[in-house]
Amino acid sequence: MAFDKLLKRKSTPAVSLELTDREREIAQLIANGLTSKQVARKLSIGVETVKTHRRRMLQKNNISNFPHLVFLMNKA
Repeated sequence: MAFDKLLKRKSTPAVSLELTDREREIAQLIANGLTSKQVARKLSIGVETVKTHRRRMLQKNNISNFPHLVFLMNKA
């Protein structure tokens, strides 16, 4: 019976993340398995810049870890 209720519930609304185009690009590369160092090389930026982008993505979206951010990106 509880399962029937779950099936009848409306789907969860799309998640809206606050990310710049560059942050989204970096997040996608990391989600595809690249390390911060590899992302930095690919985008011709410093490793610390990649780390700063990662930290800001989490902070401004009030998320505590990067896998959660990737999960929400896939839902959006």
